[in-house]
Amino acid sequence: MELLLSILIAVVIYYLLRKLSRSQRSHAPVAKEIADKVNRSTLAKEVFNPAQRSIPAHASRPTPVPSPCPTPAPVASVTAAPVTQVEQEHLPVPTLSTTSLAKGEIPLSELWQQMLAALELPSARMLLSQQAELVRLDGQRAVVRVATTWMAMVQSRLPLLEKAVATTLGSPRQLVLEEANPATMAVPAVPIAAQPLAESSNPIPSPEKQAWNGADPVLPIPNLKGGNTTRRSNTSRHPTFNTGIAELDGPGMYQRLTGCGPSGHVLYLLYSDQHSAYKVGVREPEKLGDRIKAIRESVPDVKLVGTAVFTSRQKAFDKEQEVFEKYKNYKYHGITGRYAGIHEWIKVRPSGKPYFTAPEKVENKFQEDTHRPAQSLERPDKYTIYLLYSRDKDAYLANWCSTANLEEKIKKAKRTAHDAALLARFKIEESHKAREITKKMNEEAGTYIQNGRRDVMDWCHNPPYLGAFENWDKDGIRVDTK
Repeated sequence: MELLLSILIAVVIYYLLRKLSRSQRSHAPVAKEIADKVNRSTLAKEVFNPAQRSIPAHASRPTPVPSPCPTPAPVASVTAAPVTQVEQEHLPVPTLSTTSLAKGEIPLSELWQQMLAALELPSARMLLSQQAELVRLDGQRAVVRVATTWMAMVQSRLPLLEKAVATTLGSPRQLVLEEANPATMAVPAVPIAAQPLAESSNPIPSPEKQAWNGADPVLPIPNLKGGNTTRRSNTSRHPTFNTGIAELDGPGMYQRLTGCGPSGHVLYLLYSDQHSAYKVGVREPEKLGDRIKAIRESVPDVKLVGTAVFTSRQKAFDKEQEVFEKYKNYKYHGITGRYAGIHEWIKVRPSGKPYFTAPEKVENKFQEDTHRPAQSLERPDKYTIYLLYSRDKDAYLANWCSTANLEEKIKKAKRTAHDAALLARFKIEESHKAREITKKMNEEAGTYIQNGRRDVMDWCHNPPYLGAFENWDKDGIRVDTK
């Protein structure tokens, strides 16, 4: 019985194999004809096998150039099957570091915005978007130009910025910070004898050459500063939140709300004239604008009327709870809306601690501080930065020295300009500070020369540093305080 069953199974298998063989032979010519048509078509770029990567069909075959005379016969269009998600995961994905970045197709400004978007700290993102820019990028380095005033703060955020650059580009780069100041430009080393007398691009009328009459030369310096010296002369240097909310977008509010460190939080006070009610809440400084906009969807007339800032979220939260406890009998329940904070409204303005400072008061104080004259310091007369003038050369020279050696320095200057005379000087308490200030002055004028380890300051016809000496006399005393 088992023998008969084995024979029957063998016959069935033999029959099926013969039928399959005949079917394959009958379909083979059709499959070959389809494959030949696909291979001859110029529209077929590659043949895809779901079991493996895409395999180029014409990798070893040159692309046929169509003849201009005969018109090719129409080829039936074949709709490609959609690529599944699994297949897409195996396809190579171009990155910034391998394609567009290498070809320079993406502008540096756009790359900079992508890097800022990758920053984890919103306050750093806002600061860098207004006070820095990407100026150069290659395979090893990324050079970022930063406003001089904010250089120290940006350097403290350097690890975050390096991480954002690596995330955007797909590979790390050496991050170089460059000050946005002409004084940081390198001055070519030119031999003293070969270098012509420098000319300033900002001419200031110099004294007319005339016969020496024995009187001290008068320093012809216009009042470049327009009165009292101010700490800040350009408010555009100060960043803002740019939320579109007038009471939040002043530079004073930005300085106040971001001045409590990376963990700082704001306890804010809003007011609705329609409801005659106040709302108290806690928010990060960078997200306060979004929070106010969300509340305005339910309370359109709401306005920011006060803020108190704290160094941590916990401290701000504790003060918020103190306000709610103090005014628990003055709750206002007339507000509705998903994002309006319906249980955080009260009928009276909170008084006492915590003190809510109005945005108008913050901005007025900021403007006062900005335009307040700088306090005059009584510096020890250890070192001095001095200004000489030569009528014969019709040029100025700014240099520094120990105050005790000033007379010797003037005598030395007379070897190259026999009529060199001291016009003004001001005191500096430390030698390294006097050197750096003098170096920067001469770099701006193009008269600084590095000669080995020596700093050489040259004469200049109309130097831009004249304004620095306008309020000082030959004894280092301010002219307006004598």
